[in-house]
Amino acid sequence: LDDLVNGRLGTAQIVTVKFDPGIETKIDDQLLQKGDRIKEPEKLTREGYTLDGWYVGENKWSFFGYVVSEDITLTAKWEPIVYTITYHYGDNIIQNGKSTYTILDEFDIELLQENTETIHSEWYLDDKFETKVEKINEGTTGNLDLYLQQYVIYYSDANITGGSFIGSNIDLVIPSTLNGVSITNISSGAFQNCTQLRSVTLPNTITEIGDRAFN
Repeated sequence: LDDLVNGRLGTAQIVTVKFDPGIETKIDDQLLQKGDRIKEPEKLTREGYTLDGWYVGENKWSFFGYVVSEDITLTAKWEPIVYTITYHYGDNIIQNGKSTYTILDEFDIELLQENTETIHSEWYLDDKFETKVEKINEGTTGNLDLYLQQYVIYYSDANITGGSFIGSNIDLVIPSTLNGVSITNISSGAFQNCTQLRSVTLPNTITEIGDRAFN
């Protein structure tokens, strides 16, 4: 630019290169002689995206192969990063709904089975089962590991006979009725050795708890 102002470039034709990064980053214009190569800007970063390159319209610009012949604007093209979701079912990894997502996506996490009186399922972001997750919000980034916490209550007539559990720190809630039948009894040994249980809530319909029911 100093050369241009002071007339040292003579009749050399000057072109202006502008940059549109698509993010809140200012990139200085470049004033070049016609036939020069554009200097590639320093690498940009954007959360949830990778920079595919700089484009003029639909054409990708090559900073090594192309020379500039006129005033142009180079526009950054960003591609969303594809992240993975891994679903943990106990010691196993299973398929469950969407296995990939991008920062632009928003969706509910699918349950293996809908929550009912006898089956209750929840997904967590950690294997300690402290942070429950029900949906992926737009703007989320990073690969995800989701852990299933689930319990199934078994019953016969008015008796709770047992349960099976996936996960840990489970807060078990026993309903007062199942399929219209009032629950009055917890059978002997129904939840014996169920070390995943953190708490158990009983309905006021219970009148009898068998031996070693929660041993």
